[in-house]
Amino acid sequence: MTLPSQEDFNAFPGTLDEMTVWNNFGNKSLEEAYNIFCKNPEYYQEDFMFMGWKAFLFYFPVIEKYIKEVEIIEDYDDYQFYILGEVIKSQIASQKLEKPLLNKIIDLSDVVLEKTQKSILCTRDKKGIISSWQKLKNKLINRV
Repeated sequence: MTLPSQEDFNAFPGTLDEMTVWNNFGNKSLEEAYNIFCKNPEYYQEDFMFMGWKAFLFYFPVIEKYIKEVEIIEDYDDYQFYILGEVIKSQIASQKLEKPLLNKIIDLSDVVLEKTQKSILCTRDKKGIISSWQKLKNKLINRV
């Protein structure tokens, strides 16, 4: 897959969100995007929500790798899991998903559920993340 064009980022053409996302991730390889994201996931997490579908598909491995590799050391280290789940829900809401992507998101749900259950987050925050990702997983299982 080739790098997404600026047009591929145009989920909301001409908006500040679209321009910001392009400035943050446009013309970046997956490795570059991952390194940028990991420097400040709280800042960049919502960028994935404002990408066009083609750009999101290209950069989805950044989300996948982050969730799989992040170490939960302090409270809130896994709070990005909630936001990234909402990003995925937003992106896939009106899309016809191919089976490989469906399976990747279901597998990612399992990773989030396991990590969150073991995390040091307060019970209320854990419940929110677990509930959100469990609903996403259940919805996708019904689409398989």
